[in-house]
Amino acid sequence: MIQIAKLDKDGRLVGYKQVKKAAADHVVVPTGCDLPVDGSYRWDGKAFIPRGHGYGKPPRPPVASDYAVFLMMRALLEGKSLPAECQDYVTWYEAALAKRNEELTR
Repeated sequence: MIQIAKLDKDGRLVGYKQVKKAAADHVVVPTGCDLPVDGSYRWDGKAFIPRGHGYGKPPRPPVASDYAVFLMMRALLEGKSLPAECQDYVTWYEAALAKRNEELTR
C-alpha cells in the first residue's frame, strides 16, 4: 500500500490515506510520516510548509502599532481626520503582514 496525504481545499494537511495505486494528483508521503494532521502544514506543490512561514522578516513599520492606535483614537475622540501616520501603518501592514496573517486565520 502507498500512503498519500489528505489535503483540504486550501492544501492543508488534514490526514493520511492508504491506496493501492497513487494517482497523478496524489501527494505521496513516506509510511509513518509524522507531520501533524491539524491543518498546520500546507502543500506548496513541492513540500509541506508550516502555515505562516516562508515570508521572511518584515521590514520595520513606519510607526509603532500602539502609537498608530493612539493617534487614531485621539482623532476619533476629537472628531478630526485620521493622521497620515495611521495610513502609513495600514499601507505597511498590507504589504508586510496581511498575507501571512490571513494564511494563519484561514
